[in-house]
Amino acid sequence: MRYLFSISLFLLLLSASQLHAQTSMLDQPLTLNYDTQTLPEILDAIVLVLPISFSYDSRILPTQALTGSFQQVPLRKALDALLKPLRLDWELKGNIVVLRAAPQISEKIYHIISGYVEDGQTGERLVGAQVYDMRTKQGTLSNEAGFFSLRLKADSVKLVVSMLGYAVHGERFLLRQDLRRVVRLRSDFSLETVVITDQDQLDPMEEAGASVIEVSMSDLARLPALMGETDVINVLKMFPGVHSGGDGAQGFYVRGGGADQNLVLLDGATVYNSSHLFGFYSIFNSDVIKDVRLVKGGFPARYGGRLSSVVDIQMKDGNLEKVEGSANLGLVSAKLAISIPIIKGKTSLMLSGRRTILEPYFAAINYFSVPLNGNRLGYSFLDLQGKLQHVLGPKDRLLLSGYVGGDRFASGYAIDTAGVNNEFKFGLRWSNAVASLQWRHEWNQQMFSNLSVLFSQYKYTAESKADLHFEGEPNISNRLRTISSVQDLGLRWSFDLMPDCRNWLRFGAAATAHVFEPEKYSQLVSGAPIDSFSTDLSQPEIRSLESMAWIEDQVRLGKRFNMNLGLHFSDYFVDSSFFWSLQPRVSARLTLPYGIGLQGSFTDMVQYIHLLSNAGVGLPTDLWVPATGAVPPQRSQQYAVGLDKKFGNGAWVISAEGYYKRMTDLIDYQTGVNFIGNSDWQDLVEKGGVGWSRGLEVLLRKNAGRFTGWLGYTLSKTERQFTGINFGERYPYKYDRRHDLSTAFIFSVNDHVELSATWMYATGTAITFPEAVYYAPSASQLGFWDLNQGKDLDVIIDYGSRNSFRLPAYHRLDLNVKLLKKVKWGETFWNFGIFNVYNRRNPYFLFLRADYSKDSDSPEIKVRKMSLLPILPEVNFGLKF
Repeated sequence: MRYLFSISLFLLLLSASQLHAQTSMLDQPLTLNYDTQTLPEILDAIVLVLPISFSYDSRILPTQALTGSFQQVPLRKALDALLKPLRLDWELKGNIVVLRAAPQISEKIYHIISGYVEDGQTGERLVGAQVYDMRTKQGTLSNEAGFFSLRLKADSVKLVVSMLGYAVHGERFLLRQDLRRVVRLRSDFSLETVVITDQDQLDPMEEAGASVIEVSMSDLARLPALMGETDVINVLKMFPGVHSGGDGAQGFYVRGGGADQNLVLLDGATVYNSSHLFGFYSIFNSDVIKDVRLVKGGFPARYGGRLSSVVDIQMKDGNLEKVEGSANLGLVSAKLAISIPIIKGKTSLMLSGRRTILEPYFAAINYFSVPLNGNRLGYSFLDLQGKLQHVLGPKDRLLLSGYVGGDRFASGYAIDTAGVNNEFKFGLRWSNAVASLQWRHEWNQQMFSNLSVLFSQYKYTAESKADLHFEGEPNISNRLRTISSVQDLGLRWSFDLMPDCRNWLRFGAAATAHVFEPEKYSQLVSGAPIDSFSTDLSQPEIRSLESMAWIEDQVRLGKRFNMNLGLHFSDYFVDSSFFWSLQPRVSARLTLPYGIGLQGSFTDMVQYIHLLSNAGVGLPTDLWVPATGAVPPQRSQQYAVGLDKKFGNGAWVISAEGYYKRMTDLIDYQTGVNFIGNSDWQDLVEKGGVGWSRGLEVLLRKNAGRFTGWLGYTLSKTERQFTGINFGERYPYKYDRRHDLSTAFIFSVNDHVELSATWMYATGTAITFPEAVYYAPSASQLGFWDLNQGKDLDVIIDYGSRNSFRLPAYHRLDLNVKLLKKVKWGETFWNFGIFNVYNRRNPYFLFLRADYSKDSDSPEIKVRKMSLLPILPEVNFGLKF
């Protein structure tokens, strides 16, 4: 008993001694001065003057600099004064002071993390980066200016920022106050998949689904290209729901819509004609594009004015830190791009140019063809792009961007026989000019705005001149000229408000003044002075004003359900007519376990402009015209429902989506109408057309690893109906495609060699074609030489119903190998490939030819086809610095 009492007394005295020691330690006076020092630096200074040490997790310490002083203050009071404002608790254990985060007083305390996501090398602000808190499963995306805002509870945060093509950024910290972050992502050159814990649960505020296609610019540079020229629009045509009109066709066609029903934006400004080289290339230089996004369903309310799709293209802003650039030389064109920091960290200038190098080709063609038949050909295109960026301050930035470019095509012949000289020349020019001035402003940590002044102009000119000279007689000259153009000047102010992680509000307004010149047509015939005359059949200029306002909210309900609710209002003034519309938009997504997502959408759209297109003409001779009192605007309603599944740690995604779209108040040329030289286009069109399109789209895509690419398939049916066409019966739309299959594969052998292949298959174009040809004795009929060939026969052609015949199916295989080499100042690369590997002669058009070889009185009628592109080599050399 005495023994136990002795031990207890000893322990009590020892505890009292330790308590006295700790109490005396906390009463030790501290004298310390600190100026703009971090907390770890201050704690290290205390250790130097007092016999204590500190234990803490560095992730809970604030990063801001502190300034203050203590003059003979007891350590206990000094620690309270220093740590309590920083929401840190402390406890003395022996001679060690242990720091820990103070418990939260209230669960209702929130703070905001806001800022920008940038490219770690160039400072380029990134669109669509995922910003996500792994602890609360709350997240958002960076907007078009790279801005993000997250409102989270004051607690520990595990912040993850990720974007395809970049290494994942992660950090842990204790959220005690509003924070501003500029997250700089570094390019991810590894070929392995980056796995994020609980990635299966990651569901940001807005996700791209089956109705949205995002193109990776790195993948674009690795795919096969026509004669070495990579093109973003051609890549979009390889995805489900997006169809090409075939070789030599202008534009692209989305879910049964026409080429005019696609809204193409370059830095917010409308592009009316995006084609070069008769549709083989687009006007967009891939070297200066930052982001490409195609929306083909579930349109957010911030977009308006078209029925079928939105292609939103953002140019690179430019490098604020250092000079960088690229150069490329292919078989068709040469291009150069350079970005220069005028004032480092503050002002940059990005410039690019692209031009065809086809002169040697046409010189060789003309050298051989002129002596034979007098024919001459010529073609060229030119692009110039630029962007000036100026940082006004941490919350303001000005960007001025512009594009100007155009195409020139020329043909002609000269024949001199039997004293008669006949010379004919034809020229065609079409051009775009686009400009955008943007002021981006961060109002506070939750609201961002973009004020834009926008300009756009599209113009084409067609000219022909025929000179006929008889020996001993004056020349007879016939000159024709037609010009068509559309010009826009607009103002747009858009706002992003992110009050919390469950709502992302977008709202704004815009107004655009349109000037349409449907056609200026003139003819001048000159010969002997008394015979000269001129004709002017120009259609009057039309001015109109289109304005719109919108509001939409990306709502998150629970952890798995997202919904975008929007309302788009627009009105339109033209002449004495006024139109307005209120367009509801809704799309929803439910994220299920195991990486499965369900989505659906409904969209109501109105379009106030039309495109009068001449079927069968491969030249850009279409006319842009406005809705008028006689020709009302187009409308559409689209329903879509889809399912997608992620697997392989998110590297693989498969999606399937079905849609139904109905379009009203469509227009088309009346049967047999000639578009040139008519006085009023409104008298030449069929109005009140109805269109239907329905389909199923499937996409399998792999986004990570050595092997990437996609497989897309579309099953669809598209029809049109006009009272005055095809006897009022429904008929297939010209670009109706029952089956459309496209594949693209990229395999990185190592850091220096990449292999890629694309293959596509599509049901043939629907055309109106003769079902029968009849002959009867008569005088020779001009215009049917292929069928008559000078025989004294009357040719009678019996056409079937509208678009009742199909061209043969279109399919093509392209291959490419890319060789890369790293050098001190950047990299160089070679692309070698083959376009149309197995030399498929895809038909451009069909025609009939009579074969009289067997029976001179009863010919055999044969169908002939005209093809454009055979097997072609692809060679491209480029460098980046």
